[in-house]
Amino acid sequence: MKRSKPLRRKTPMRRKRAKPRRGRDRDPEYMAKVRRLPCIVRVVQEMSDDERERLPFRFTKVTLCSGRMQADHMGERGYGTKSHDRETGPACKSHHGERTDGCGVRGCFKGWSKSEMRTFCDWAITRTQHEVKEMG
Repeated sequence: MKRSKPLRRKTPMRRKRAKPRRGRDRDPEYMAKVRRLPCIVRVVQEMSDDERERLPFRFTKVTLCSGRMQADHMGERGYGTKSHDRETGPACKSHHGERTDGCGVRGCFKGWSKSEMRTFCDWAITRTQHEVKEMG
């Protein structure tokens, strides 16, 4: 069957209200400073043995840094979202991939539990915030 006349709307469509933007706090200046810092895994590797003993986590395997520096969103967040920009740590491309491919999957984070990963991330965020503050 073919319609002789096209359907026509009798009432105009209502406009949708603009919703306020929700999401993570963004700070591009802070992110640029984080990307200038050395990789957080390399920082741990370059620590003295005494300093490393005081850390609440251990690397069982050491992997080399490679690739450009990235700001790794390490803060707590929901599935499929990023944490705020102030909860980031510097990581090279390879270590960023090793950390975010899943807890304890590969590289220097292999065999880590979620609590060990959370402890490392909290330490890295705190250290990064302190170093960025010193940068000015």
